Amino acid sequence: MKPEVYAMQTFTAERKSLRVAIVTASTGFGGAEKQMYYQARSLIGVGAQVRLFSFMESGVHSRALHDYGVETEVLGDNRTVRLARLIRALMSFRPNVIQSIHAYTNVYSAIAGKIVGAVSIGGLREDVDRHFRSNPRFGRHLLRATDAIIVNSLRALNQLCARKIIDASRCYYLPNVIDLTLPPMRSREDSAACTCISAGRLIHSKRFDLFLEALAAARKEGSFLRGVIAGDGPEAQSLLDLSELLGLTPNEVSFPGMVSNLQSALAQGDIFLLCSESEGTPNVVIEAMAAGMPVITTPAGDAADLVRQAKAGIVVPFGDLKALVSAITLLARAPSLRVELGESGRRYIARHHNAADLAGRLLAVYAQAAQSQQNRGSEAVNAIQSTASPGTLTSRCDV
Repeated sequence: MKPEVYAMQTFTAERKSLRVAIVTASTGFGGAEKQMYYQARSLIGVGAQVRLFSFMESGVHSRALHDYGVETEVLGDNRTVRLARLIRALMSFRPNVIQSIHAYTNVYSAIAGKIVGAVSIGGLREDVDRHFRSNPRFGRHLLRATDAIIVNSLRALNQLCARKIIDASRCYYLPNVIDLTLPPMRSREDSAACTCISAGRLIHSKRFDLFLEALAAARKEGSFLRGVIAGDGPEAQSLLDLSELLGLTPNEVSFPGMVSNLQSALAQGDIFLLCSESEGTPNVVIEAMAAGMPVITTPAGDAADLVRQAKAGIVVPFGDLKALVSAITLLARAPSLRVELGESGRRYIARHHNAADLAGRLLAVYAQAAQSQQNRGSEAVNAIQSTASPGTLTSRCDV
């Protein structure tokens, strides 16, 4: 059986509005958290009732969602207390759907769903190999616990189904999206300087060390280059030390830390680099393309397919310093090519990753998952029927 991507349904019945509980590890900065924000906002936009349950203290996205009327309850650190608090709150809210954002929050959604009679939707935001490396003991259970699971990369979807980790009928692909009401990056074609940007959590798998080595090597090729690494994490100090070892001054590479507005940071750059060893669908690549930046990326997750299909940049092999330097040098010396690739990438994002299309896609997943759960799913189907307008739910199957 080929994996379902979006479910096929069109609804017209009048019922009570859909109630959705979203379970997340945090509501702070991060790609998963940003997509959670877009999903909650899109559901509110079509009339659903949404409540947010976070393991950690309220962050930037819960504060933003508060303006839309979304309440956030912090569940805390203790696992047993956390589950009890979640179930108690859900007994009052009575959600039709409980959606987990991260793989390690799936079990909470699964248990709570069975107790309160809701359809549970899990999440996986990385490739399957990395998931099992991070969860060697309970990795398979985390993927199978919920009634259905949403992944944000086709690579992960194909891995789940090909290895028969979970039945294909329970797997759904929901691409990352971005708000395209923001203007694209201003054209810097007339600038002699060229700034390379990368962003993300400063951990080894993101390979920011390779970014620094490539920047230092490319500068020796004669191009006037500077670099920016936006983000925070455990490797922050070691990356600072490496930049000094490579002879990169603070004027040649900067570390602004975690930035509250990545779009503003991207507007100061000319080339975006992703050197990661492992990803799902990298949110930062979508944001860079939406900002009109050309992208140089490794084949991590869906990044390579994204860039190739959009004709938005260059794909280099994992860990290949020479190829990375060559790609940087090529784009640094061709400002008109940078503009051409950047414009192509933004057009692609507008067609395939626009936040305006998210509500229909998400409701389609809920509908298909609910229909497979006879008793628990019937009320959810009725609620989705009242939330979705005719033609809202579309299909895209057999990818």
